[in-house]
Amino acid sequence: MKKILITIAAVVLVAALILFFPIPKGTYDDGGSREYEALTYKIIRWNRLTNNGTYRKTRIYWGADKHLSPDELFAREKPYLPTVDDPPIPHTVNFEAQYIRTDGYHEDAVYPAVTLIRSADELTAYYKRNKDLYSLERRDDPASDSTIGFLDACDRYDKAFFDDHCLILILLQEASGSIRHKVTAVQQTADNVTVSISPIVPEVGTDDMAQWHIFVETDAVITEEQTILVAFPSDGNSHTPPREDVLYENRFAQVILPLPDGWDSEVLDDGIRFHPKGHEGSLCLRYMDAFGVCGTGLHSQTVTIGGYETEQGTYDDHALWDYIVFPQECYSVGDYVFFNEGAEGWWDDYGDEAMSILNSTAIYEKVTMEGKAIVFAKEVCNVEYDTVNAVFDTDRAVWEITFFKKEFLGGGQTVTVDGFSGEILEIQYGE
Repeated sequence: MKKILITIAAVVLVAALILFFPIPKGTYDDGGSREYEALTYKIIRWNRLTNNGTYRKTRIYWGADKHLSPDELFAREKPYLPTVDDPPIPHTVNFEAQYIRTDGYHEDAVYPAVTLIRSADELTAYYKRNKDLYSLERRDDPASDSTIGFLDACDRYDKAFFDDHCLILILLQEASGSIRHKVTAVQQTADNVTVSISPIVPEVGTDDMAQWHIFVETDAVITEEQTILVAFPSDGNSHTPPREDVLYENRFAQVILPLPDGWDSEVLDDGIRFHPKGHEGSLCLRYMDAFGVCGTGLHSQTVTIGGYETEQGTYDDHALWDYIVFPQECYSVGDYVFFNEGAEGWWDDYGDEAMSILNSTAIYEKVTMEGKAIVFAKEVCNVEYDTVNAVFDTDRAVWEITFFKKEFLGGGQTVTVDGFSGEILEIQYGE
């Protein structure tokens, strides 16, 4: 009897999680409202720009209401909005901007985040508060798809700068590192300062989540009473077709696979299987600790997926590829592989949509990035070295960073860094 009760309780718990666990669905282009959706309800954390400032409120919508559009739901909030007869007329202020990529995944972070900096000391304090959360160090030799470092950007902000300027720091998150930004205007009223930012989205983008610090320099006088708003003006011509974001999550990463209308999916223990409705055969994205293949009868070639040069493998002259694997440098932990599981029957009709899905799939790692783990380890390293080797232990979820000189056998120092917090766990010396 006791076992039956435990089983019933477990079934009820799983059903409750399925029905009531909210999944993040994205951010609206209205000033930063965020949506979370479960099977039975939807939560919206309103952060919508209005004529009289930003409306901030968290609401839960049940039943049929969860299927209404954001504009239809916001119309119900109008009785709670402050009224204003004549919207304040903004005036444009001078500004310059720097755009610095400063990656760092944080599940509970809310974007955009705005900080007003009035002095060099305040900028230093901001760096110290956030240096363990984001990549805020210098970059001596940035990659072609990256930028100079946060501290490099800070070099221009000395006491003389703050004598007649202030700095607005805007922290943004994008689903793709290929998306860039342009500050198009800074406008000020008696109550608010609004920074307008236009995303620059390429036709084909990478699927790596990115965080950015935008430095907005202005000579405007901004008081403590004024609210700084971030706006993302739309050109009115964009259209996003209906789609469902399918979520797969493991210990180390979160995968979001965008499926257009007319596709079915199944979330597996190690990934997501998907196919057009009513058709046999599927594609499957799987996470693997390590991916290996047999070379007999294999033809491989390089194809660009999501902005990455991936390996596409085809066995025995099959009509369609058998797998597509992302290169090791894309992710710190494990391999992500698309497998063809009988998609040849529908590929002629749905191949273009399938490739669009592959190009738009987003994989967000939760672990500390390899480069950041190395930075943490360097802070405690006290041996001479000319070589650094980083290995992620998936069983222990730690980075093992080894510093050594190539010409010496043995010796060196290995620093163990927690894969999630970045905490130094152990320091060992070689023989």
